[in-house]
Amino acid sequence: MKKVTFKKSAKGWMALQLLSPRKVTTGKTYFAVSCQLPVRLKPGKPGHGKKPDFVKAYVHVPDYTGVCPPSRGVTAKGLIKTFRPTVVKYRWVHNGRVVGKGTVKVIRDKRISYTFKPNESHKGWVALEIVSPRYGRSAHNAYQVTCEEPEPPAPPVETAASAAAPEDYTGACPISRVFTGTVSVNRIEPGGTTVQYRWMGPGFQGPTETLTFAEGDPLTKNVSHSVEVTASGPVQRWIEISSPNPAVSATAQTQVECQPLQITILNIQRSIDLSACGTPGYGPAITFSSPVQVNGPVRVEYRWDFNEGELTVPGSFETTGPSTVTVSHRLESSPLTARGLMRVRLMITSHDVSGRVLDFTPPPCPAS
Repeated sequence: MKKVTFKKSAKGWMALQLLSPRKVTTGKTYFAVSCQLPVRLKPGKPGHGKKPDFVKAYVHVPDYTGVCPPSRGVTAKGLIKTFRPTVVKYRWVHNGRVVGKGTVKVIRDKRISYTFKPNESHKGWVALEIVSPRYGRSAHNAYQVTCEEPEPPAPPVETAASAAAPEDYTGACPISRVFTGTVSVNRIEPGGTTVQYRWMGPGFQGPTETLTFAEGDPLTKNVSHSVEVTASGPVQRWIEISSPNPAVSATAQTQVECQPLQITILNIQRSIDLSACGTPGYGPAITFSSPVQVNGPVRVEYRWDFNEGELTVPGSFETTGPSTVTVSHRLESSPLTARGLMRVRLMITSHDVSGRVLDFTPPPCPAS
């Protein structure tokens, strides 16, 4: 093959000649070349040599399994790609029905989406169609929806309460009486359950208190309430729950009978310890004790007096209710315990109460 370039119009002929193994010449072939000026086409018109825009769509629809309709829906994700910046018109087609249209300028690529909320199980498809440019390529993707039955809702949190009263009381007042109670829930919510409650009574409304039940806690918790009683009569209390649901316990009652304060020294007892003997002129060790009976909460101050003030020893005790408290003092081996007659007196110094006196003669220490 021989290529010839013409710079102007021409006419002529050509033939092919073989030189070996023998000389052979083909027939002539005539030609004519007519050179003309190039035709300038307007830009943008077909045939001007510019490559057409390349537009292609891609789409993906995930399968779904769960409760219908899904709270966030099912989202078809689309991607449009172009060869150069291009304004693209597109539309979404869902199971043959146009469900959305749009126009977007795409520089290289653009992501778009379409979301739907199915109400039942089915199989379907979603297409992302390129409307213009007309030579764009559309995309199509199938999916499957499997609807499941929703879990039944958890039952509401329900609370309950109970109250119990202390035993009836007879004695000195004021006196503190402690009511006890329980607050229960039927279940604990994830993250915990908070219960608000308060103690109530005739003419009494306590402050709102809070109990928190954390996951893993027991469903019942104990509570208590102290009442300072100053007069005789019944004392009633109950528990009122305000949240998460209203509830009221049964009423608990205790009876209080207030009496004048009574403090009684019952007697004075002694205990001799001869093993403490050993020093000449010393007597044995002696321990003196006395039960003191009170009929209510009180602080008692007292004093031991030996031999009309030769030796005094103070002391005190405190009670929260009726009680019998034993007070004592030990006299170590000394010349005081070696004398003949000894007088021991126990006196209450904080209240107007009769004291107790014991007169006795300590035994002598054994001769060595």
